[in-house]
Amino acid sequence: MGKGAYRGFFYHAPDKSTENTAEGKSGAKSTLTVFKGWYEDLEFEEQVCWAFDIFPSQLRKTFWCYTFADIRFKLRISVSHNMAELSQHFENLSIAINRALGGGEEEAPEVKPTKTWQEAQLACAEIFG
Repeated sequence: MGKGAYRGFFYHAPDKSTENTAEGKSGAKSTLTVFKGWYEDLEFEEQVCWAFDIFPSQLRKTFWCYTFADIRFKLRISVSHNMAELSQHFENLSIAINRALGGGEEEAPEVKPTKTWQEAQLACAEIFG
């Protein structure tokens, strides 16, 4: 962001003592770590651009129009929405594969997302041989 051009307004300094560990409100660890890892690797200004769907040149106006609490709320809601959407896609894929391979509609498949690439390869090898 060009030598901290917008840090005069807001600067996000993560608190290492309370760093979030991909856990939701339920306390269960999330397995959708790819999106969460991508999001956490973004700078604060990049997160704001993503959440508000704006370009970096529009950040100054955004920082003037919204409070820091509003921006954090928008970031949290945007991330939660995308995590829920990805979870729903994963569940839909699981149901579709179950039905395609002869599972009945009454059978509710237990959805356990894989945590690593190796687990995904093993799961595919079990299904497709």
